[in-house]
Amino acid sequence: MVRDLSVTQLRLLGLLRDRRPTMQDLAGHLGLTKSSLTGLIDRAEQRDLVRRVPDEADRRTVRVELTEFGHSLAAEGTVAMNEARMDALREPLSPSDRKVLHRVALRISGAEQLA
Repeated sequence: MVRDLSVTQLRLLGLLRDRRPTMQDLAGHLGLTKSSLTGLIDRAEQRDLVRRVPDEADRRTVRVELTEFGHSLAAEGTVAMNEARMDALREPLSPSDRKVLHRVALRISGAEQLA
């Protein structure tokens, strides 16, 4: 895992990459009870991954957003998840098929010309 983050913590960071949901919205997205989510957010705050902020329109509502460090770990998590997916796709291929796939991927991406 990325820097000892659990799958739920990675999901949290992924949800927060481009939005600032309410605690209630987060509980629904993650399928957690209110108390479980509170604990998750507390631990994430202690690691400087997220912060709670009051809603601008309704000060009784609390929103959650990523810190700068949280954004960087979310990016690392995305890369790690993509690599894991690619590894799973390549796993059943023979070594020669993997080389062919690599050459085709380089050609498609245009990276072949950089090598």
